[in-house]
Amino acid sequence: MNWTERLSACRDTLQFRFKSERIYTFLARHPIEAVFPAGTLYSGVIEAEGLVRIEGRCQGTVRAPMVVIARGSLVTAEIKTHCLYVEGHFRGQATTAFLYLAEGSLLEGEVRTESLFTETGAACKGKLIVEKGTNGYACDIREIAPSGTTKAH
Repeated sequence: MNWTERLSACRDTLQFRFKSERIYTFLARHPIEAVFPAGTLYSGVIEAEGLVRIEGRCQGTVRAPMVVIARGSLVTAEIKTHCLYVEGHFRGQATTAFLYLAEGSLLEGEVRTESLFTETGAACKGKLIVEKGTNGYACDIREIAPSGTTKAH
């Protein structure tokens, strides 16, 4: 193995480790609170103090610290979150501090974010606004779901 291959292997390992540590740190602070599995259709308002994972179809409004739109899912909604992680299909409006578009994801609509990360193969149709300090999760979690309450309508 030459040094270029070693450097590449190290870089890939460090990226995975860094990404995993960030996810585990976030999950320790915000445990998974709601999962909407594949094959389900949910319509309404979701408000949670933890992570919301959508694997099926969802339409309405979602407010939570972290929202994961899983591969194969379709979400048509207005989303307000700290971190929006899209693997599937998102259609609508979102305000988030951090937007992650995974390979194969499709985003249609308007998203305001402070930080953006995209993988090769992600697609975006619409308006993507990246600005520091004026977008994202400017309101704190208590504004999204008042302390001591968890709402899933």
